Amino acid sequence: MNPGFPAASVADFVAQAKQHPGKITFASWGIGGSAHVAMEMFKQQGAFDVLHVPFQGAAPAIQAVVAGQVDCMIVPVSVADPYSRGGKIKMLGLAAPQRFVGAPDLKTFAEQGVPVNAGTWVGIMAPAGTPPEILVRLNRALNSAVDAPETRAALLKLNTEPATMTVEQFKAFVDSEYERWGKTVRDAKIKSDS
Repeated sequence: MNPGFPAASVADFVAQAKQHPGKITFASWGIGGSAHVAMEMFKQQGAFDVLHVPFQGAAPAIQAVVAGQVDCMIVPVSVADPYSRGGKIKMLGLAAPQRFVGAPDLKTFAEQGVPVNAGTWVGIMAPAGTPPEILVRLNRALNSAVDAPETRAALLKLNTEPATMTVEQFKAFVDSEYERWGKTVRDAKIKSDS
């Protein structure tokens, strides 16, 4: 949130949005991007309406929030944290199922009454047709690297929470994420400009 916006919690924000439907603005780094879809998840769960202002990239979008040209946006903690520490924005909550180890005092949206799971993730994929035994070897090597104490510490320092899965678990996870995010896109009738 822009620091001047009159909300100190997710509940405050939802109340403001319901009092002023379509008047509060939110930035994203483009139509259909994760910041846009995450806010659509929040809107659907909170039953309110806010105005989408798409930008061409994350940097101009967050700068618009800092400058007060746009009221808010949903971004990864790694993007928001430096601005928050500098007092340029205020973070109201974490749109994830549980608190982030790197920001333990930041309550989740669910803890504040609106269950939203808009957490983003990074995974490593291989080309279709890669032999299963190669996938398993790659997976073991990658998991071992991620689980190394120095790697975990470096990722946490970047406000990224490390997690590992088996090949099968990751495939099931990607399939479920595709459906979950896709449902929000369909329900919000988001269409790409391209």
